[in-house]
Amino acid sequence: MARLRFAIAMIFIAALTSFAQQAAHPLEGEYAVTATGDQIGTVHFSMILKRVDNKWTGEIKGAPIAMTIKSVTADDASVTIIAEVDGQEVNIAGKLESGKLAGKWNTSDASGTWSAMKNAAAAQMTTSSAASSSSIEGVYDAQVTAEGQGTLSFTLVIKREGDKLITQAKDAGPLDITGIQFDGENVTLAATFQGNPFELPGKRTGNDMGGKWDAGGIGGTWSAKKKTGSQSAPARIPGQFAEDFVAGRVPDETEIAALEKEAAARPTDFHLTRKLGKGYFFQVFGEGRWSAAAKAQQTLERALELKKDDGETLAYLGALAGLKAQKSKDPRERDALFQQSFELLKKAQQLGPNDGAVLSVTSASFLFLPDSFNAVPLAAATAEKIRQMMGPMFARFSHHGQQRILLTQGQAYARMGRAEDARRCFEEALKVNGESVEALLIKNELAKLKP
Repeated sequence: MARLRFAIAMIFIAALTSFAQQAAHPLEGEYAVTATGDQIGTVHFSMILKRVDNKWTGEIKGAPIAMTIKSVTADDASVTIIAEVDGQEVNIAGKLESGKLAGKWNTSDASGTWSAMKNAAAAQMTTSSAASSSSIEGVYDAQVTAEGQGTLSFTLVIKREGDKLITQAKDAGPLDITGIQFDGENVTLAATFQGNPFELPGKRTGNDMGGKWDAGGIGGTWSAKKKTGSQSAPARIPGQFAEDFVAGRVPDETEIAALEKEAAARPTDFHLTRKLGKGYFFQVFGEGRWSAAAKAQQTLERALELKKDDGETLAYLGALAGLKAQKSKDPRERDALFQQSFELLKKAQQLGPNDGAVLSVTSASFLFLPDSFNAVPLAAATAEKIRQMMGPMFARFSHHGQQRILLTQGQAYARMGRAEDARRCFEEALKVNGESVEALLIKNELAKLKP
């Protein structure tokens, strides 16, 4: 009887919410953007367009240089964006045709073209920041209560596939949980009842989450408690060795802030702690943000306290020591840091001799060291081992991953005097993608080789 009363209430709620919801504008969503011009070459980044109460906003992520969207004007099939780069205004105009945005951009002294394809996965509510998803994964005892009508209990499963979170409701009858939005403390479940959508907003505290929902004046509460022992290590992202972050993209401040909140709430979570430490590291390595170096050091060392002798953590600590050595102007400090880097990298390989993430980090980091360490042959041998281990799967690896490994291998060969072997690696890497950020580095390395 309780389920019947609950069903009647939910059907009424769904009917009200379906009238209240606005249809999504065809231009809303997340796009993979390619921009070209004589002055910039070809660059790739993500762009998010949103409309709230008929007001448009935009955000750019993953661009080679910081770019801020100041205003967005749009109708059913065209968009005009005003952005700012280093204090200079950029005018971006485009039209939507066959699901693709395309047009021209210009500044006071440069111009070019751009195109963008909507990322279908990003348009779904199942997407969530990969940087903040690991600790929310698990199996939950959940329930939704319609005030005065009854409670429906079920099992909620949250897990990550690739760079998105997916959800599943078991034994929930006509109720389904179709997605999740999660930014650290705040969480919203996307739900349907007999196919009619509604939302369950709430907050997360420790292993529990829940809140109040309201639709058309009728509402109730919901809750979900993680089952003991359901937490698992995060899944690896397809096309790359490392877990936690999409390769080649530095986590932004929003992602780092969300991770910091999670880590503070879950101080004994090893995976979460290491992930935050790696996030700080990528800010140092990818953006030269040395203000994050101390945080990276402290957080990765904390991860080692939680899990002694973790090869991947040691690899990142070794890489960080090498970067710090290169930056140091004190000869004694520099020598000590290089020695520390070498020892940490070697220990990481001993602990993870066949771990792809360990091998990829250590191979590149060996090249940070002076020739006196004789680490260049180790870099070459490690890159060769990665390719041997992967076999034909190497060609299915992400472009970033393939090019980084080939770049490391080629750089090692060049320093060993094997110019033709280096050239073959660089040329193979350019065939993978001749327009990526890595391609610019590879072309520079090719130019250094003697004809």
